[in-house]
Amino acid sequence: MASSSFALPHWSHIVSLQEDRCSLNSCAGGNSGYASGQRRLVRQTWQDYSLEKTGHEEDLRTDLQGRVTFPARTVRANLVWRVLGPLASIGGQGVHASFGVHTDMFPLPNVGTKASTEIVQPSPDEIVYRVNL
Repeated sequence: MASSSFALPHWSHIVSLQEDRCSLNSCAGGNSGYASGQRRLVRQTWQDYSLEKTGHEEDLRTDLQGRVTFPARTVRANLVWRVLGPLASIGGQGVHASFGVHTDMFPLPNVGTKASTEIVQPSPDEIVYRVNL
């Protein structure tokens, strides 16, 4: 008697966030760009509401030109949790349940600075914020 077995992989890798690039430009500098030598903190927050109960955050400093790159993020979940996770979200949150990946990036202002989400001449692969220094 022949028997066959079919096994699903226990873990799957799910890339939930692509690499993100951000650039800070000084409002005071006009077109001259970011004030040279001032490395500022930028925070990225993310959560996959279909798979995770809590979110994450990471702060990175810009380079001397005001640019920062956050790496791609990966969430590991087995097939069962990928199916049951959204159902658990509905059960726990009801009509307020969220699904999928939610992310945000913003500069952390130093004392005496004002952060703004006004976008200035972004490159195709980066988000640009103006910062009043």
